[in-house]
Amino acid sequence: MNNKEFIMNALFIDDDPDSISPAQDVFKENGIECKNVSFDESDAVLSSKPDIIVLDMMYGGALVDQHGDGGKRVFEDIWKRSFCPIIIYSANPDLHQANKHPFIKKVKKGPGSESVVLDEAKKFQPYVLQRAKLNQEFNIALNKTLRDTSPIVFCSEPSEEKEEIFLRITRRRIAAEMDCGLDREKALRPYEQYIYPAIGKDWLQGDIIKHKKKEAFFLVLTPSCDLVKRHKEIKAGTILCAKCNLYEKSKIKPYLKAQKAGMCEMCQSNECISKKPSCDTRKENEYHEQKVQQFTSMLNTGIVGKYFVLPKIGTIIPDLLVDFKTFHLITPEHMDNYDRIVSIDSPFREQMSWSFISLTGRPGVPDRDFSTWATENV
Repeated sequence: MNNKEFIMNALFIDDDPDSISPAQDVFKENGIECKNVSFDESDAVLSSKPDIIVLDMMYGGALVDQHGDGGKRVFEDIWKRSFCPIIIYSANPDLHQANKHPFIKKVKKGPGSESVVLDEAKKFQPYVLQRAKLNQEFNIALNKTLRDTSPIVFCSEPSEEKEEIFLRITRRRIAAEMDCGLDREKALRPYEQYIYPAIGKDWLQGDIIKHKKKEAFFLVLTPSCDLVKRHKEIKAGTILCAKCNLYEKSKIKPYLKAQKAGMCEMCQSNECISKKPSCDTRKENEYHEQKVQQFTSMLNTGIVGKYFVLPKIGTIIPDLLVDFKTFHLITPEHMDNYDRIVSIDSPFREQMSWSFISLTGRPGVPDRDFSTWATENV
């Protein structure tokens, strides 16, 4: 599905068709399909999953529903059961104290308001397209899973648990199918190692948390089994976290050992371009490529010196360097001072844990005569 194939459809929920006719005309002129239903029809129509909904607030008009109770009911139904971008288009859109959400907009009806509604709808179009792609991918995964799983389960020996087995196996297979992705030829983007927002109420190893009053990020290192609440308490007396620093090239530079062999003296001091323009800068480019390749290898293992490198995800978290030698302890009673931002997903969580253990968990052993050992075997 591409942008040219996609046609956005808008559902107007309004008991006064004449009041929304100008807006619908403008939508159609701009290639957006429209349909209008009354409040009484909305329950049945929501199952058609429109791309956006333009919602009046007053069921039966202002004289009948002065407080917008009808619109509030439909709004809550959309929010819980069939979420999609909503434009509250009403003579009094502020009747509903809508949640602060980027996909909820308010426009007051009146002369010229149809162009404002159109502008808001167009802003949703990129999201709506991606949502349609996601639905398409999910349906492909579901169909493939049902086709492959059903014969195995239902051809097995009769069992009272057969239906439950089918349900649970199908769930897990769909999750794995979506995890693998339909386009397996493309590498994962770095931020795809995160689950955002973090799932569940319990903290987990691999959570990135942020202090509510400070611009300070930390990575949770305590094993997840010690963080699950049992009888309203967690097992861990203190939660071990590693400090996260904003990514800086200067902190990584000491660990990059690329060689500048063969360069002129001025290239070695990075003054070549400004003081000796005739010098061949090819070696400088090769040196940079060496560093990129070396850093790529380090990113594959996750560890660079004492740092574990974490990628940014939009504006949610920046590029981070987790300092595995600078720790931060949080007691259970202070957990409310922090927000869980994202969780590192498996198997990247295990990679992080292994990197931490390999760096800090070296077992102490007695001194041995390595000199003699090496001399005898070299």
